[in-house]
Amino acid sequence: MIALDVIVKYGVGDKATATAWGDLCKFAFSVGYSDVMDKLKEGEKEYKERTGEGIPSAYRSAKSVLKNAIEVGVPIVTDNNEPLGKTAVEKAIKAAREGSKDPVDERAVIDTCVTKLRKLFSGVEDPVEHAVLKNYLEDLLPSIWGH
Repeated sequence: MIALDVIVKYGVGDKATATAWGDLCKFAFSVGYSDVMDKLKEGEKEYKERTGEGIPSAYRSAKSVLKNAIEVGVPIVTDNNEPLGKTAVEKAIKAAREGSKDPVDERAVIDTCVTKLRKLFSGVEDPVEHAVLKNYLEDLLPSIWGH
């Protein structure tokens, strides 16, 4: 899937937008949160060139939710890499930013990170790369709580 495919789903019609959020989340997860905004910007440029139209407003709204989720550290996918609902993500963002009555479940966020790390490590076949990642995490973890 490329960014253009995701954006086109928002421009097709109401039925397409029902799955578009999920595709946007899967795309973000697949390219990495640090690169996703740049990749989407490239896709937007390509969309405008190919269609001669402006970017769909539903896409702009969804991209904003995605950007905010990344900024505040709210997960957009489950432990099984399935997209969370857009409304649920919006509520989690609001809770994270405002400290609302529905706070972000820190344990769930940590569990999601651990699950992703396990998947990452299981895919590393090179023992040197595995050792480098292990050492990096061993050095990083104590710095999280200041010891």
